[in-house]
Amino acid sequence: MADNVQLNENATSGAICASAEMAFSGDTAKFQIVAHTILSGSEGSWSQSIIVGGAGAVTAGTQRVTLASDDPSVALLGTIDADTSAIATDLAALEVLATAGNALLTTMDADTGNIATSAASIDGKITACNTGAVTVTSAPTTAVTGTFWPATQPVSGTVTANLSATDNAVLDAIATSTAAGATEATLANVAGYLDTEIAAIVTAAQILDNIVSGSEAQVDVVAPLPAGTNAIGKLAANSGVDIGDVDVTSIAAGTDTIGGVIAQQSSSVAYDGTTACTIKRASGLAAGGVGATDTLVAAVAGKKIRVLALGLFATSATTNSVFLDNGDNELLFGSAGSLAMSLDADGDTVAGFVLPFNPGGWLETDTANEAIELNSSAAQDIAWTMTYIEVA
Repeated sequence: MADNVQLNENATSGAICASAEMAFSGDTAKFQIVAHTILSGSEGSWSQSIIVGGAGAVTAGTQRVTLASDDPSVALLGTIDADTSAIATDLAALEVLATAGNALLTTMDADTGNIATSAASIDGKITACNTGAVTVTSAPTTAVTGTFWPATQPVSGTVTANLSATDNAVLDAIATSTAAGATEATLANVAGYLDTEIAAIVTAAQILDNIVSGSEAQVDVVAPLPAGTNAIGKLAANSGVDIGDVDVTSIAAGTDTIGGVIAQQSSSVAYDGTTACTIKRASGLAAGGVGATDTLVAAVAGKKIRVLALGLFATSATTNSVFLDNGDNELLFGSAGSLAMSLDADGDTVAGFVLPFNPGGWLETDTANEAIELNSSAAQDIAWTMTYIEVA
C-alpha cells in the first residue's frame, strides 16, 4: 500500500515523498515513487504537470515520443514518402499528356468537320451529275497546234540501190505514204522487210565472229604472191587461218621477228619476251676441291643470269662430283644428287656433257644480283663453257 514517508526518519521534520511497500522473499520494503513532471510558473507559484507519452499535436506538458532511426516505422515512413513523391511526378506527367491529348482531340475534331464538309460537297455534286444538272465540257484551256503527220514525207521517189522490185516497192510506199495512205497493210510490209534485213545482218555478224575466232577453215587475207626462192608458201590446209604468201625479202635488214615470232636466230641477241638481250659467253677451268665453290659467272646488279648453253668436262681420272647453284638455291643437279665426272672410262662416271643452245634457257638464278657457282668434291680441274644472257 502506497504511503507518504519522511526521508529522514531520525529527524522530527524532513522531506516527505510518496512510497510503496513491496514484499520480496518474505521481506517487506518501501520504495520511493518517482513521477516525471514538467515544472512551470514562478517562485512561490510553481505548478507541476505529469509527463505522459504521445505523438503529434499534444497539449502543453505532454512529452513527444521520438522514434529511433532504426525503428521499422521510420523506414516505412521513408518508403511512403518516396512513393508519394513518385506518385506526384506521375500525376504531373499525366496532366501534361492529358493537356496534349485535349489539343490533339481538338485538331482531330476540326479535321473531321472539314472531311464531313467535303464529303457533303462531293455528294451534292454526284447527285447533281445523276440528275443532269451539271454539264461537262472537254474544251482545253490551251489550244493544241502543230502537224503530227506531214502531208508528204521528206523523202520521195523510188529507191533503186541494188534492191529487188519488191523491196523498191515497199520502200517507195514508205517514202511517199501520207497519214491517209499509211494503211495497216503497208505497215505490215514495212515490218516484214525490216525483219528480213535484220536477219541478214545477224547472219553476217555470225560469219564475222566465226572468222575472228578461227572457226572458219581458211580465209585468204592477202592475195597469193608469185612463188620465189625467198617466199613462205601458204600454211597447210586445216592448220588455221591462211595468211597468204609472205616474201621475207621485204623484211628490213636486222629484224629478227615477224609479228613477235623469231624469224631467224641471231648470234648476238636473244629475246626475253619482247626485250632484246645481248648474248654473252664465258669459259674457264674450275680448280675445285673438297666442298670448294668456283664462281663461273659473277653476279650482276639488278639482273638475273639465264644459261642458254653449258658444257662441263673432266680433266682427271679422279672422280669429281659437281653441281651448280646460285648461293642459296641449287640450279643443276644438287648436293644430294651431284654428277660424278672423271676420265677413267669405266662406265660408272661421265667424262663430261653439253647442254646445247636453248633460246628459252636451261636454268636461271632465282633472284637478281646472284652469281652462278660450281661446287666440286675433289681438287680436280673441271673445264667449262657457258652461253648466257642477263634478264631483268
